[in-house]
Amino acid sequence: YNNRFVGEMPGKKLGTSNIYSENARIVSEAGQSVSIDFPISRADDPNCCPSGGTIYVTYYWTGKAVGASGPQAAEAPLPQT
Repeated sequence: YNNRFVGEMPGKKLGTSNIYSENARIVSEAGQSVSIDFPISRADDPNCCPSGGTIYVTYYWTGKAVGASGPQAAEAPLPQT
């Protein structure tokens, strides 16, 4: 938010797979939103090479907090402030 939002993006467990925020990549930015993709790591993947597909989500500023949208938003991690 105004280049001042500070938070931590935690990882998230999806069944036997994991989303690690350090593997996230910013795809695009527009105004008060940013689109990010998160590679999914399966239990037997080495740290370098997630093989479980990718979740795409757009984060946006609600005026009070960060929200998430997109078809896979429920699976994506939310920032902790």
